[in-house]
Amino acid sequence: MLKKIKGSNMIYEVDTTRRIVYEYVTDALSKEDIKKHQNIYETEISSLLNIGKGKENKPWAKVCHMKDYTIKEDIAKEVNDHAVWGLSNSYTSCAMIEAGAVVKLQMKRSIKDVPGFTLEFFEDEAAAKSWLNTKGF
Repeated sequence: MLKKIKGSNMIYEVDTTRRIVYEYVTDALSKEDIKKHQNIYETEISSLLNIGKGKENKPWAKVCHMKDYTIKEDIAKEVNDHAVWGLSNSYTSCAMIEAGAVVKLQMKRSIKDVPGFTLEFFEDEAAAKSWLNTKGF
């Protein structure tokens, strides 16, 4: 089942069968946008994936489409906090698509202190899905 959610500068599609969240970034992200992003995960996406305290907590992953993302401000701490929250709720793997060199550096720096979290970069969704298949998704 695929469920679509519209957020601030982001569109989410949640595949509840494969346990993959597809994020489509539509603009630059501010610290405030990341707070809204986190709230969507805690209130809507967590219910769809049945994750959180006292829930099923099966592993899940993301495919993040970064083509339209531009750096507006330093969001490393907020991204790190989201990754830590996700990891504590069975988030294991992230495939980023079409992230430029500067975005790759920002995202790598954001999660460098999150042990057990896997982030890979791809040119297209087919390659990202293929990699996620090797991870069990």
